[in-house]
Amino acid sequence: MFEHGIPFRPDWEHVIRPVIDHLLRSPLVDPDRIAMTGWSMSGILAIRAAAFEPRLAAVVADPGAMDNWLAWPEIWRRLADGPDRETVNRHWQRTVLPDLGPATPLLAKRAEIFGPRFLRDARAGRAPQDLWQLAHTIRRFRCDDVAHLVACPTLVLGYEDEALIPGQDTLLHDLLRCPKQHTVLTTAQGAGDHCAPMAPQVRNGVMLDWLEHTLA
Repeated sequence: MFEHGIPFRPDWEHVIRPVIDHLLRSPLVDPDRIAMTGWSMSGILAIRAAAFEPRLAAVVADPGAMDNWLAWPEIWRRLADGPDRETVNRHWQRTVLPDLGPATPLLAKRAEIFGPRFLRDARAGRAPQDLWQLAHTIRRFRCDDVAHLVACPTLVLGYEDEALIPGQDTLLHDLLRCPKQHTVLTTAQGAGDHCAPMAPQVRNGVMLDWLEHTLA
């Protein structure tokens, strides 16, 4: 999909539904024990999918999150709320992009998954040029408006030193009306950072133990 320039889509239920259709055609799959875990931004997508897919027996949001746009710098979010596309992008291109420096590749990499134009920018070695469109696209990646519809048991993971989306795991857990568990991984465990890159065995142990108990 990356090679063909196909971006992420926010309505993840339309992605998961045919996947489950496919799984249910296999005699090796127990239809009552299909679970899904969403990692990083997919913590939002997994909740979004579970809100509309009743065939899921359990879901893990890793970490729990509600709104991807809140993971972007506040000063950029305020800029994107400008009066019109031309004004926003002119200010972005003239006053922000020239000062990005070493942060340019990181910004390009974070933006490339949201649309062909942003992928083209990244492949050309530049940051996204159209902040207005990027903001309008990313704002659709949220689940706070549908989280209350999730019916299956849900594990919400959080990280003590979460830098991208601090506090969103707690907010998501509060919105859920299904059987739920909220587990925060810590620095003392070596797993305090976003998605526990230094201790995946800790994160996976928590997730798999919960799934084993939930699907037993």
